[in-house]
Amino acid sequence: MTQTVLSACLALIGGLCGLSIQAHAQTLADFAQLPEASRPIVSPEGRWLAYECHIEVRPSVCVFDLQTNQLAHAMPAPENAWLGRAYFASEDYLVVNLSTYLTLSTMSGLRDYEVSRALSLSLESGEVVMLMERGQGSTNATDLASLNLVDPDTILIQMTFLNGAEGKIGTRFETREGFESGLFRVDLATGDDRRIDRSDIFDRVLDAQGDVVAEIHFDPLSYLYEIKEPGRRGAVIYSATHQSDAPSVLGFMDETGFLAFFPGERGGYRRMDRVSGEITRLENITLDTVSAPIWDRRQRLMGFNGERDGQSAQFFFDEDLAADAASLTRALGSPVQIVSFSDDRDLLVLAIEEPSRPREFFLYQRSARNVWPFSASYPSLAGTALPARRLYRYAASDGLEIEAVLTTPAGWSEGAEALPLVVLPHGGPAARDGLEFDWWAQAYAAQGYLVLQPNFRGSLGYGLDFQRAGYGEFGDLMVQDIIDGARAVQADGLAQPGGYCLAGGSYGGYAALRAAIMAPDEVACVVAFAPVTNPVSLMGRERRNGSFIAYHFWEQYMGDLVWDQEASDRVSILRNAQTLDMPILLLHGAQDSIVPIEASDALRRQLRGVEGFEYVRLEGESHFLDLPGSRMTLLNRSVAMFDEVLRAD
Repeated sequence: MTQTVLSACLALIGGLCGLSIQAHAQTLADFAQLPEASRPIVSPEGRWLAYECHIEVRPSVCVFDLQTNQLAHAMPAPENAWLGRAYFASEDYLVVNLSTYLTLSTMSGLRDYEVSRALSLSLESGEVVMLMERGQGSTNATDLASLNLVDPDTILIQMTFLNGAEGKIGTRFETREGFESGLFRVDLATGDDRRIDRSDIFDRVLDAQGDVVAEIHFDPLSYLYEIKEPGRRGAVIYSATHQSDAPSVLGFMDETGFLAFFPGERGGYRRMDRVSGEITRLENITLDTVSAPIWDRRQRLMGFNGERDGQSAQFFFDEDLAADAASLTRALGSPVQIVSFSDDRDLLVLAIEEPSRPREFFLYQRSARNVWPFSASYPSLAGTALPARRLYRYAASDGLEIEAVLTTPAGWSEGAEALPLVVLPHGGPAARDGLEFDWWAQAYAAQGYLVLQPNFRGSLGYGLDFQRAGYGEFGDLMVQDIIDGARAVQADGLAQPGGYCLAGGSYGGYAALRAAIMAPDEVACVVAFAPVTNPVSLMGRERRNGSFIAYHFWEQYMGDLVWDQEASDRVSILRNAQTLDMPILLLHGAQDSIVPIEASDALRRQLRGVEGFEYVRLEGESHFLDLPGSRMTLLNRSVAMFDEVLRAD
C-alpha cells in the first residue's frame, strides 16, 4: 500500500486530510450531531476499515476498502433498531450486533423485551444474513464464545438459560434452580446454526480455536461459583461463594493463566492460574483506573484501557505496541491511543482525545512509518475553542472527598464573574465522568453555564471502599453528595449564588429529581431523561424475572426496598412528586428497554398541571440518546428552560 493510495482513500472517507477546518461559532446543533465516525476497526489482514457512520441520520456501519480506495459497504440500522458491537470474524466477514425493542406475548401477558441478533456481512459480495434468526428461544443471540480461527467461515455463539424449577432464599427472593447452556456453531454465509454442546453449566471459556478450556458452574441457591476443567470429571480450578460479585474469566494472560475480573475487588483484574486457581494481582499497571482489556484476535492480553489523571489512557504489556504508542505520542504531540491493529501489526488505527478536543482518528502504517488523518468525530468542532474541562474536588457533608469534573465556557477563568450553574450527575449509578469530550456538558458550557459532574460515592474508579460507601445510599447520601457539590462551587465563588438547575439521564435523571425533592429551596429546575421514578420497581422486575445477580446489584445500592415500604416510599420520585413545584423537563425514549417509558408516563400523570412541567416522548429513541434529533430536542428545550429560570434578570 503506497502513501499516495492510502492518502487518497483517507481523503474520501474522512474529508480531513490536513485537518484544515475553519473555526466557527459553536451552536447546539454542533454538539447534538452524532460522531462522524466512531469505533473504527481494521480487518485481520489490513484490507478493510469498518466504523460507525450515519446515513440520512440513521446509525450505520461503513466499510472502506483500503485496496481499491472506495467505500465498499454502508449498512444502516433498520428503523427502531440500534447498533451494538461490530467485529471482523475473518478477512471475509464482518459481524454486527443489532438490537430492537419488541412487545412479545408470554405466559404472564404482553411484555417488552430488547431483542438482539447478529448480522453477517460478506465483504466480497455485500450479502447480509441474520445469524441464528430463530434465536433458540433467547432474546439475545449475540454472545460470541470464539472466533473459531480453525474454521474462519464460522463462529461459536453461546446461550445460557435459567431452567424452569423455582426455589427461594429464605423468604426474600424467588429465583431459579439452575442453568442450561448451549454452544452453537454458526455459519457466517448462511446464518444457519448447529448446536455442538448442551450442558447444565453457567458459562464456558473457549480459546480462539474454539476449544473449551474451562467450564463455569453456578448454584443460584447456595451461590457456589466454581471454575473447572472441561468435562464431568474436570478438576476444580477455583471455588467460592459469590452473588453479584462473581468473577468473569475473560481470556488468557499467558499460556498458563487466565485473565479474570472480580467486580468486588479494587482494580478488579487478576491473573488466575489455569491449574491451581491461584489469584495474583496485576502489578505495575501505570493507570489510575482500568476499564477494559485490549486483546489480539487470539485472545491474548495486550494491555488495558483506562484513565490517567482523569483522561483516557492505555497501558501495554506488549512491548511493540507500547513502543508504537510512545513514539506516536511524541510525533503527534498529544497522547495517542491504539484502538485497533491488523494481525501483523503493520496497520494501526489511532485515536487522540483531550478535554477540549473531540476524538480524532488516524491510520499508521508501521512499514512505511507514515501517519495519515482518518476522521474527526465532530468535524464542525475541530479547530474551535471548546469549553474547558478540569477536575474539581470538594468535601461532602460527612467529610468524604468527592472528585468532580468542572466544565467552563471557553475563555472563562477563576476570578471572573460567577456563572449560572447546571449540575449533571452521571447514570449507572456504578459509572464515572472523566475529562474526555462530553457533548452534553460542553453544549451547556458553550451557552455560558458552569457545569458540574460529581463522581458521588458509589462511583467506579476510586477504590472498593468508595464504591461501598454508596451501598444503601441510592436515594440518600449519593444524592446528598451532588447537592454538596453545588453548594461547594457556589461557596468557592465559581457559581452564582441562589438557585441552580440539574440535568441527567437514567440514574442521573433520578438523582436530579431526587435532589429537587431533598433541596427544593435550592433547585430551580430539572431536566430528566429516562429517569428511574420508582426504584423498587427495578428490583421487583429483576426478582420476577429470576435475575438474581442483577437483583443483588440493585439491592446493594438501594437496600432491601422490596421489603421496607417506608424506605421505598421515601426514595421514590412518584411517591413524592407533589413536592416538585419547579419547572421540569421530562424526556423518555419510546424504545427504552432499560428503564421502560412507563416510568415517565407515571410521573407525567402525577405532574400534570404543575406550572413549567413539560413532557417529551422521543419516538424511535433508546436509553442512550442515539438519535441526533433526540439530542437536539433535549439541548434546545433544556437551554431554553435554563435561560428563563437562571437568567431571568
